[in-house]
This record gives sequence, C-alpha cells and structure tokens, in this order.
Amino acid sequence: YPEYAGVEPFPTCGKSRLDLLKEAFAEFPLRNQIIVDELLLEAKRARQVYKKYDSHWSNNGAGLVAEEMLARFAPGLELYPPRTVDGTVVYAGGDLAEQAMADVRESFQEIKIDGYPYGVRVEKLPPLKHAIWVPVKITVEDAPPDAVLLPRALFFADSFIHQPLDFIQGSFERIDLVLWPKTIPVPERAEELNAARIVVIEVIERDLGDLKIDVEAMKRMLFE
Repeated sequence: YPEYAGVEPFPTCGKSRLDLLKEAFAEFPLRNQIIVDELLLEAKRARQVYKKYDSHWSNNGAGLVAEEMLARFAPGLELYPPRTVDGTVVYAGGDLAEQAMADVRESFQEIKIDGYPYGVRVEKLPPLKHAIWVPVKITVEDAPPDAVLLPRALFFADSFIHQPLDFIQGSFERIDLVLWPKTIPVPERAEELNAARIVVIEVIERDLGDLKIDVEAMKRMLFE
C-alpha cells in the first residue's frame, strides 16, 4: 500500500535506485521503464492487488503487472497467457506483520493459475558466487509450430518479479532468471546476457527498514 509509505532519496547521493541504474547503463540506454504504481493504485479500487500484511503484490496485482510487461515487450502481439480461475486464498503473516510483531491472517478473492497453453520446464542453473538464490532456466516445451513466442530473455530480479513471471513464462522461448541481493553478477552470466534478446532489471526503491511510513495510517489499514 504505497499511499502509506514514501521513499526518501538516498542520503549519500540524493538519487533513486532507478537514477543510479540509468547512470550505470549509460552506454546501453534503457528501452522501456515499466513503473506500475499508478496502475496498481487505480486497480485496487476494484480488487485487492496488494497483500495487507506483506509488502508484496497479490496474484491480482501480479497479473496486472504481467499484462503491462507483455504489452511493452510485444505491443499488439497476440500471446498466450495461462488459464486462471478465481478462488479464496488465506495468507498468514508477512513482512509487514513481522515488523508490527503481529500474528495476523487475511483472506480475499484472488486469481490462481490453472495451467499453461504449453508445457513449461524449470531447471536450476549452477549457483552464483554473489547471489542468495540459485538461478533458474524456464523453457517452453510442446508449443505448436505456428506458436508466437517472445525471444529468449534474461531477468535480473528481486522478490517482486516472481509472481508476474508465473503469468508470462509461457510466452517466451526461454527465460534465464537471476536473483541477487545487492548487485547484478553480470560476469558470471555473460553467456546468458549475450544470448538474450530481452534483458529485464527489477528495481525496488525501498528497504523495509528504511521506509518512510505513515505509521498511524498503516495501523488503521492493518487492524481496523
């Protein structure tokens, strides 16, 4: 719920992480910036797109982000999203609940993935020295010869991109997914980087401990 939490510039340089990323990639201009705050704030009038007790999106929000990503990658191209169904989900706890030291649960109507148009195979790649998580390779299998798939992509991701990837992974020939804590370990993934036609870098403008939160408004939202 970003309306309760602002992001202050880095005190040492006064720049956002997106500003720093653009400077670091000055020789390789970013083709697209997908900023989803306004999209999600508008959508939450109709459906719950954020979890209340966790700072991450619900599947409802992740599905919208996935649609926006595909629209940017392939405007006007007819792709094949997964089948979805509506159902009631129950979430226990979350990172915001942990910060408030609260034992809470919430339930709401959420879309669920009910299968993909083609087979999707997920393989673990060799671990990276600088990354916490093991990178993975996602490959589409059993697609018909006339299927339209996006070319191979490399995602440098943090914790938010996982859910949208569930919605779009059947639309790419192959996705290489690298998750990192603070840095992008490019040298260790040079082969994938050179082979990828699309490179996506997730930028999160916050650390939970550094958020500028309207505490009273957040408490009312969480507990009333």
